[in-house]
Amino acid sequence: MPNLYIVIGEAETRKSSCIRALSGVFRRKRYTIRTVNDGDIDVYIPGTSSLQERGISPDDFMDEVKRDGSQNVLMSLWISATGTQPAGHTYIQRFIQAGWNIERVVVLDEKDPIDLPQGCPNQQLIPGSRNLPANEIASQIRQSWQWQ
Repeated sequence: MPNLYIVIGEAETRKSSCIRALSGVFRRKRYTIRTVNDGDIDVYIPGTSSLQERGISPDDFMDEVKRDGSQNVLMSLWISATGTQPAGHTYIQRFIQAGWNIERVVVLDEKDPIDLPQGCPNQQLIPGSRNLPANEIASQIRQSWQWQ
């Protein structure tokens, strides 16, 4: 089952900029990330904007990842429901129900932990992300996730 690395926040919290700074990728692509302890891992990046913004449901996203065959996925979600798509909590709950591993969760621009389903790792909070350069946000995440 895939390992998910999730960047979650509301609108305009630098989610897309953060994913671009972490990976150099701005559209759907598989990318190699060098880690401190595990060497290189291939990470599927379904794009930089949140799944909700692109109108991708949890089940459609799971089908996409299964077709790609990826073992690691870097993605972004909105905390709140957006348009016809559910809140980030619902996506994560659905992924856990399907047996997917939530490897890491970073919450942008929140001072307190958000409500996430049981089975999620501790949240890394980056408050004030709206006012931070994307490379500074990415640097904090790399250090926490042990990505180079």
